[in-house]
Amino acid sequence: QHQLMTDQFGLINLPEVNGIAGARPVIQNGTNLITAAGNSEISNFNLLQTNRAIYFNNVNGVVDVNRLMTDAAIEVNGGSGDFTFSDVHIDSSFTDGLRINGGSANVTFSGIYGGSSISVSDGYAVVVQGSHSGTVLFPTDSVITATDTEGFLFLGGLSGNYIFNSTNT
Repeated sequence: QHQLMTDQFGLINLPEVNGIAGARPVIQNGTNLITAAGNSEISNFNLLQTNRAIYFNNVNGVVDVNRLMTDAAIEVNGGSGDFTFSDVHIDSSFTDGLRINGGSANVTFSGIYGGSSISVSDGYAVVVQGSHSGTVLFPTDSVITATDTEGFLFLGGLSGNYIFNSTNT
């Protein structure tokens, strides 16, 4: 069980759903549904009908995003630290899946309950650009699917390590 300390209510439990099935709280309709800060945990949400589900703008520290489903991009813009996406499923028909722009963030896209997945039919599944210098890792429990579109885009003076051991179709 993941918990969160709040000023108003003290320690509260975050919603929990095992795997990709079950009823999660839904956040929808907006430009950036969640604008995250450093040392954040985002867990067990469906983020729908938006251009960007989660936006990390120059975020530093440890970030844990887990058990999440969205139909829009997740973007890491600048920043540093360790960003772990576990059991995150991006299924987008109109935008990129995961965007990493600059910074030195180390990004791991994996899972416990069957892995993480990115499926796009417009845009790119994964975009890394803007002099990014961290490590991006997609282990074997990840799946990347690009249907009638491009899978990956790498540009702009990259000096990081990019490891794709995932299933890529």
